Amino acid sequence: MISMSYFRRSHKPRLFLALFIAFLIGGFAYYAIEILWRGYSHIAMWLCGALSLAGIFLIDEGSKRGIIKRALYSALLITAAELACGSICNLWLKMDIWSYEQLPLNLFGQICLPFFGLWFLLSFPAVGVCRLIRTAVGLHRLS
Repeated sequence: MISMSYFRRSHKPRLFLALFIAFLIGGFAYYAIEILWRGYSHIAMWLCGALSLAGIFLIDEGSKRGIIKRALYSALLITAAELACGSICNLWLKMDIWSYEQLPLNLFGQICLPFFGLWFLLSFPAVGVCRLIRTAVGLHRLS
């Protein structure tokens, strides 16, 4: 959890700026990864990535746990974002943006264990990006 002292008035503008930057970078990075991986993407995936990196920023900022646990929480967050996005876009709205049905250990074709592993590995550089953002906007961890 983020300590309440983190939300002091003087930190709020920098925190919002950092989250906004993480949101933008996450959206573009996720979209770019999809383009490189599959050759195409969808705007819904931009939003999924944007929300994911903003969430990872908060996980990293508020955690005193080790990097492995932060990467695990980040991978869980990304997987949950994919499940939510997939449930809305693919299952409910029938947009057929992606399907993991052919992959092992999938849930409704929207998430699967192999991609959870990929998100876990990508969480390490994502945490690094969040730390660069924090430094760039002048936020420093409040222990």
